[in-house]
Formats: sequence, structure tokens, C-alpha cells
Amino acid sequence: MSRLDGLDPSDLDDEQRALYDLIIKGPRAQGPQHFPLTAAYWDSRFERDAHEAVGRAIGLTEAEIEAIRSGLVPDLVDPRERACAGLAHAMTRGSVCDEDWSTWSPLVGVKTVFELSTLVGYYAALALQLRVFRLE
Repeated sequence: MSRLDGLDPSDLDDEQRALYDLIIKGPRAQGPQHFPLTAAYWDSRFERDAHEAVGRAIGLTEAEIEAIRSGLVPDLVDPRERACAGLAHAMTRGSVCDEDWSTWSPLVGVKTVFELSTLVGYYAALALQLRVFRLE
């Protein structure tokens, strides 16, 4: 049973609704979706369901989604996507070792690694909150 009252999007005030719309419709919802890696690590049903749907919409195959669900890095064709997936996978395990850093960071640049670490951290915090407050 949930420890927090639900909040329906129709009940949001203007400021909350603007943030909600930014999250579900903004540029972060349009780009690469490596957040199922975080969902798989934390076993977060909500994150998994939400992000697998987005992943399918942007072209991830069922085999790639199954690899992510199993905690593996999918064999993505695009080198930048593969680098982001490799980095996100390492981040969900707590750090990026020197070998992973030297393999993946040159393909995407430090700015992208920083942004990815922020997003992976955000989704890790969200997964923890979902578990603590029993919202799944």
C-alpha cells in the first residue's frame, strides 16, 4: 500500500503542470532512453514500464529492451548510443572504471557524461523514492 497520496495530473497547479509537461513532453523525452538500465538495476516496475514504452516509440527492438531488462548493455548500432548505454550501465553499478571511461567518454564528451550522470542519478533517486513510499 502506498505511503503517499496520489497526485493526478489534472489536480496540478500551473507551476506543477508546467514542470509535469516539461518532463513528459520535453526534450529529455525525445532523446536516447537509457533509463531502463536504472529501472532494471533498481527493479523499478514504474520506471521500466514508462521508459520501455518510450524506448519502443523511438525504435529500440524487443531484443534490446530484453537485454536492458536483464541488466545487460544492448548491442546498439549507433556508437554514441552504445557509449551512453555502457556509461549508464556502469553508473548504475556505482562508478565508471578507468577502462569504461577511456572506452566510452571520448565518443560522447565530458558534457554528455555529466548530463548522463545527472539523469541516471535522478532516476536512481526516483526509483528509491518509489520503493520507500511503496508507490509501485
